[in-house]
Amino acid sequence: LPGMGFAMTATTLVGQFLGAEKRERALKSGMETTRLALTIMSAAGLIFFFFPDAVVGLFSLEEVVRELAVHPLMVLALAQPALACIVSLMGGLRGAGDTRWVMYVTLLHMLVLRMAITLILVWLGMGLVGVWLAMLVESYSRAIFFTYRFRRKIPHIKLLIKSNS
Repeated sequence: LPGMGFAMTATTLVGQFLGAEKRERALKSGMETTRLALTIMSAAGLIFFFFPDAVVGLFSLEEVVRELAVHPLMVLALAQPALACIVSLMGGLRGAGDTRWVMYVTLLHMLVLRMAITLILVWLGMGLVGVWLAMLVESYSRAIFFTYRFRRKIPHIKLLIKSNS
């Protein structure tokens, strides 16, 4: 949930600064939003990783559920930095009007990369943890793509806007 808030913040800030033709401020605000999302979501990840039983216990007292949920929660904890980058930079790219690229990369990663890795890991006998490990790998891959795109797109957005006029 904090990630969604940072995504909306990045969308607003980047869009406003680009509208005011302040590309450098747009880039800095998007990166600062990402840094804050990384800090907060990584802190949550530390809690998930080091205290998974306590976190799962907030949602279920069933021992079977707790046993099944602890290891996936620990994997999810490791994904928090990537998820922070994904949601905040996706918001920034949306604020820059780069909505199609965000959609295409997300679809490609989730439907192709994540599914392929999931099938391989489940086939190798990793079960539920394999499903979550596939999410972990795909998330870091997508975070890298979005970071690269954001840093390349925002400094040149003014030229793109003027060439479309």
